[in-house]
Amino acid sequence: VKGSAALNILMTCAAAWIQSILAERKRAAEEEDRTSPKLTLVLDEAWRVAGETGLAEWLQECFKLCRSWGIQVILVVHRLTDFGAVGDAGSRAARILEGLISDADVQVIFAQPYDQLELITSKLGRSRTEAEILPLLRRAEAIWVVGSRSYLNHHRISAFEADATYTDARMLGGRGEAG
Repeated sequence: VKGSAALNILMTCAAAWIQSILAERKRAAEEEDRTSPKLTLVLDEAWRVAGETGLAEWLQECFKLCRSWGIQVILVVHRLTDFGAVGDAGSRAARILEGLISDADVQVIFAQPYDQLELITSKLGRSRTEAEILPLLRRAEAIWVVGSRSYLNHHRISAFEADATYTDARMLGGRGEAG
């Protein structure tokens, strides 16, 4: 379904399925007087589906009710301008996505090109100093924003994580080394 309108239909079905699992887990836990297991929901390339208003509304609901449902939501985009591709400026979906960015308790911002700095200061509320650091970051370095504080971090990952997340191999014409 990649690259077709069917992706939004598939994601709408997946969202409904995930929603039913969350509701059932919560109901079962409450019935047994226990805490429901925690769940992490990762939506990589979030811009691909966020233009669908129904899906954007579902993501908004996930953000607003995540503590109640016992979930952590992680949205992954390469650049803030990726959200500009989701629909008309000022559309409901675009406004919801801007709200999600504001609602995020933690933001992890890896290296960004210079053309993103204005958006980083205006949409993410980052300082000019933080924005100026972003184009200079190396692989595995990021600014973590937790609440109102920010931290410069170097990420360390295991060999298993490196193998699972290394996506440059296709650009190198084969498997390549994670680095």
